[in-house]
Amino acid sequence: MEAVRKLQCQPVGDFRTDLVLSGLAISGGVDSMALATLCSQMHSSFSNTTNSLNLENEKHVSSLDILRQVTFRAFVVDHGVRAGSAAEAQAVAKVLEEQGIDEI
Repeated sequence: MEAVRKLQCQPVGDFRTDLVLSGLAISGGVDSMALATLCSQMHSSFSNTTNSLNLENEKHVSSLDILRQVTFRAFVVDHGVRAGSAAEAQAVAKVLEEQGIDEI
């Protein structure tokens, strides 16, 4: 747990110019698939807007400017609890790919 806290506190670059990579843990359940769909739609909506990011003056950086920089990747979770869970994980990965979310 301490290693996770240290990782979370590390700067990941300049949010004004760098893409922000967000990982999603997706099991294929209703909740995680809804999250993946929401993230996919959010990325499509914000990445297609004109970027008005003002690099000279941070006061003009809005939440929308930051959201334009966000991209998502998925960790597909094969919990192994049920027979056929590996096939389910493969099907989930395919759906994510169709939604534009790459698997890590």
